[in-house]
Amino acid sequence: MFFSPISEMPRMGRNIPYLSSLFLFVMMTIGAATVDTFAGFIVFRFMQGLFGGPVLATGGASATDLFSMLKAPYAVSSWAASGFAGPALGPLVAAFAVQESSWRWPMYETLILNVFTFILLLFCLPETNPDTILLQRARRLRKLTGNPKLRSNSEIRQGEMHLLLTMGQYLTTPFKVTVQDPSVAFINIYTALTYAIYVSSCNYI
Repeated sequence: MFFSPISEMPRMGRNIPYLSSLFLFVMMTIGAATVDTFAGFIVFRFMQGLFGGPVLATGGASATDLFSMLKAPYAVSSWAASGFAGPALGPLVAAFAVQESSWRWPMYETLILNVFTFILLLFCLPETNPDTILLQRARRLRKLTGNPKLRSNSEIRQGEMHLLLTMGQYLTTPFKVTVQDPSVAFINIYTALTYAIYVSSCNYI
């Protein structure tokens, strides 16, 4: 509810929410792998879910950035399938690791995979938000030419709006749409229920 809306901000783009939330997820995974109390483990697992969620909420937006409207459904479907594969395959891999070693190894496996992913994305992940790309291009052109009148479309639309006001606008818009449009509210509730049942059943298994 925080990282995904700010990924729509041209000043932020997709990469900052992706990388910052993934970094925090890695930190919480380190905590979950090394904690010695059950209460501490539950807290770190909750934080893992909190910081691991933005990729599920933002992945569809990245897919629509990269593909046309005709091909975007296929891209979103592939991304959603990989998201559902994680909870399905996780218990299988975790059970094997626990049986062969200890309960900490599922966290170690998660840590290894995500550290590798973070390093790869840190150096290789391109920005896909069109407004952010145009904003960065306008900044480079202003620096090269010295012409302050060169501005991107998002800068013209938002004017000199303060960063906090811009964040407030993007953070409150999803809630406004949900409250004002019953169809969107129904989809959100249905999706939340589906994810809750699916992930809970997979973790139970």
